[in-house]
Amino acid sequence: MRAAWLLALVLAAGCASQPELKGPVGKTGTVTGEPTAPRNRARVHTDLGMAYYARGNMSKEDETAVDVIAYSAHIACQLGAHVVKVKPPTSRVARDDGRKYYEKIPIETLADRIRHVKQAAFAGKRIVIFSGGEAKGTQDVLEEIKQIHAGGGDGSIMGRNAFQRPFDEAVKLLRDTMAIYAS
Repeated sequence: MRAAWLLALVLAAGCASQPELKGPVGKTGTVTGEPTAPRNRARVHTDLGMAYYARGNMSKEDETAVDVIAYSAHIACQLGAHVVKVKPPTSRVARDDGRKYYEKIPIETLADRIRHVKQAAFAGKRIVIFSGGEAKGTQDVLEEIKQIHAGGGDGSIMGRNAFQRPFDEAVKLLRDTMAIYAS
């Protein structure tokens, strides 16, 4: 709980310490009125990143299918995101009309699927980070992170896999994660 409050405080301080905006922001017209107004400053921050989780008329398994995740990342980029957060894809192909296409793309390993998602995000020109998912053991978390890194993923978001552990164990896990991405 102490770590969650600390994280919230750091995030709030980071947004509050941003320099004031001068004049209109970008060509999108998303900022109207006074650019230094808190609402417009928040809008500028959120225009740059997007978490795009597939939901809707599909099975739970299809929400993490490789074709659905790759398309989600692509749509997020088309909507203007510079940083995209998606779930790690499974080897499942949800759409029948995509199965023939995916016979030609390697998707056997998580690294292969991550590489495909990065390719779908404007040919790797956008930052794609992957959520941590359900709680799992330390070795499973680190193996998944190694695969994400090997596939060209730009980072991993960790929530319960870090914060639901004893403090010292969580810090070690986060340090091990940073070491993987630094290699």
